Amino acid sequence: MEINDFSKIKEASYLTAENAMRYRIILRFFYREHERMKDSLYPADIFQFVRSVKGMEDYTDAMLEQDLATLVSWNNIIPRQEMKEPKSIEDYKRKRFRYQITPYTVAFERMLAELAKKGDEFGGALEKSAFVRLLKAIQDMSAPADGERTAYERWQEVLHHFKQIKTNTSDYIGYLNSEKLEANMQTEAFLVYKDQFVNYLRDFVMALQQTAMKIQSAR
Repeated sequence: MEINDFSKIKEASYLTAENAMRYRIILRFFYREHERMKDSLYPADIFQFVRSVKGMEDYTDAMLEQDLATLVSWNNIIPRQEMKEPKSIEDYKRKRFRYQITPYTVAFERMLAELAKKGDEFGGALEKSAFVRLLKAIQDMSAPADGERTAYERWQEVLHHFKQIKTNTSDYIGYLNSEKLEANMQTEAFLVYKDQFVNYLRDFVMALQQTAMKIQSAR
């Protein structure tokens, strides 16, 4: 790891800039359309969407032109010149650009969408059945080819289950260490569920130990 690995990420500038609200509205539209497999957007469509947002009725063409230029400079979107013949002198002057969202920005918007779903509390779970799915995926790696999944697809399934266990467990540990849970532990109501909580943790640890031995023997 080098110091250059921690250089400023200009693609994230739109989240904290002076006109962050405008930039976020524009890029949320780009992200939404990207998820619908529509990547090239015209300024007119972007303008129409921004104006449809409550509180943005005074948004102007000049503001859109400025915002798009700024987002291009931060590498959030990429301009692509329209190759069709211009229909008017105004089209010719504007060069009829379309714009495409960049992978970095898609990742940011996807993360923000997921964070909005989670809220401000840790989630996660200690799901012991996840170990069974991981073990089965590992065993499938050495099974004869079935013509439906390639070796790469089987390996990706193993990684998926492993990452899911890691993410859910780390989030749940964060939940256990949260201030809110610590406060709840001091209440009488929590004492009622204490035994269930302990059993939940014990079952997870036992499933982890049992599956670990089976994974070792499956190598």
